[in-house]
Amino acid sequence: MKTPAGASAGRRGVVLILTLFVILITYALVAQLTLGTSVVAQTTRNAALRLRMRAACTSAAQQVLDALADDAQAAGAGASAAAAEATAEGLGGLDPGAAGTGGGEEAGAGAEAEDADSFEDSWARPMRIMMGEIEIQTFVQDENSKFNLLSMLDEDEDRRRQARDRCAAILDRLRTGFDDDLDDLEAAQIRDDIVAWLEGRDRDQEYPRPPRFSNPEDQDWSFPYALEELLVLERIDEELFYDQVRPDDKYAPGLESVFTVWTSIDLEPPETGGLAPEEEAATGAGGEAAGQDPLAAAAAGGDPLAEAG
Repeated sequence: MKTPAGASAGRRGVVLILTLFVILITYALVAQLTLGTSVVAQTTRNAALRLRMRAACTSAAQQVLDALADDAQAAGAGASAAAAEATAEGLGGLDPGAAGTGGGEEAGAGAEAEDADSFEDSWARPMRIMMGEIEIQTFVQDENSKFNLLSMLDEDEDRRRQARDRCAAILDRLRTGFDDDLDDLEAAQIRDDIVAWLEGRDRDQEYPRPPRFSNPEDQDWSFPYALEELLVLERIDEELFYDQVRPDDKYAPGLESVFTVWTSIDLEPPETGGLAPEEEAATGAGGEAAGQDPLAAAAAGGDPLAEAG
């Protein structure tokens, strides 16, 4: 029995269509596997790179801390050497009392000179560290060189007003010469937002008052944990907060480079306190009480060499 020509052609058409479907499905499966494999490979490379970058940053930070520690140790050793040399020169004289005064002053001056920090120190110079193909540039910035936002909460009204005017002026000049330069009104608005945040007027359940001993409930303002809290404010974004490198290698400073909340706003030296009248009557002419150790008398302002002589 012969099959009609039309039926044979129909079967061949069905086989062709099924073959095309199989090819398309196979191509889709191969493409999906290829895409999934490439995504997994790229994710793995990114994770490995992130780990290397984290290790490199940790190592670079440790080198910076070691440089600071070495500078502190060198300053302490230099101050001790200067004090010992000045004391030895003073003891070489005939008058112990004069040695105690003149030598002590020279020792104090030498110790102060050795203990002073400057931009000539190794920690103050930027360091470029290579960790394989990762290049890290580190530098140390003195927080005392920045404007302390806590000064805007000073109890004295005049100082508080001056600090707030200074803050607005800093914001006004922060990005001068760039497209995102702040005008007087914008600077004043950002200043007011910062003050409201420090005073706690913008605190809510999402951003509650930090539970710290320095933030009692009866206090009208609260210490922030870090300067990065300013990113919570609506008018402060990452471009304004962080330093920016603009075209032609121009540097646009951010809030992180000009503001701080870490330094103390009280620049007055601590009070040493005086002796009570009855204590003054019980002390000797050199400020040393009966039976007091000469070193203790020196700490109180007396001269141990003169008293011991």
